[in-house]
Amino acid sequence: MKYAFASRTGNVEEIISSLGIDALRINDGSESIDEPYILFTYTDGYGDVPAEVENFLMANGTLIQGVVCSEIQIMVTHIARR
Repeated sequence: MKYAFASRTGNVEEIISSLGIDALRINDGSESIDEPYILFTYTDGYGDVPAEVENFLMANGTLIQGVVCSEIQIMVTHIARR
């Protein structure tokens, strides 16, 4: 099994490193992979797929076996005054 990853802030790259796996880094989406793989990625905005990952999937999506997603969720509390 192969692995591919996209990391903007370094969090996903840190996960890959801590797992000790050899993985293809997705930089601009033009990369290619020739075997089944698991994708590690981050999300943009409210869970949007990053553009480079979307480009990568357009060319390599038929071989994907699973996705691991890293997301930082920010909770905002609104306080209303009476």
